[in-house]
Amino acid sequence: MDNTKKLKNLFTIIYILFIVSLLISIVSLKALGAGEGEGITNWLSNINISQKALGTIGLGFAAGGAALGIGILGRALLEGIYRNPQTTGAMLVWFFVAFALAEAQVLYVLFIVLAMLK
Repeated sequence: MDNTKKLKNLFTIIYILFIVSLLISIVSLKALGAGEGEGITNWLSNINISQKALGTIGLGFAAGGAALGIGILGRALLEGIYRNPQTTGAMLVWFFVAFALAEAQVLYVLFIVLAMLK
């Protein structure tokens, strides 16, 4: 399988995972009552301390996973530059896009945990 097919398959998987995570978020908010006139802050105030602790632990796992992913990205970038130095500019662009996506996931979890700790 050539690189373009691998890239298309990767983007297809990313799109599917994004849609599934979006649907899970919508269903969970509806189940918690946020879609029925009750605001999201009302059910956030009812979360007990053990759920807040689990959210903080989840933040740690998200940060660790992102760090692992960014390390793998860096290794792949260096291998790619070593194999084909002429494509350094294009590889750097995709590296920073993937880096930003990995960091964005951690920031989403951080904002959710901060909202829970309020």
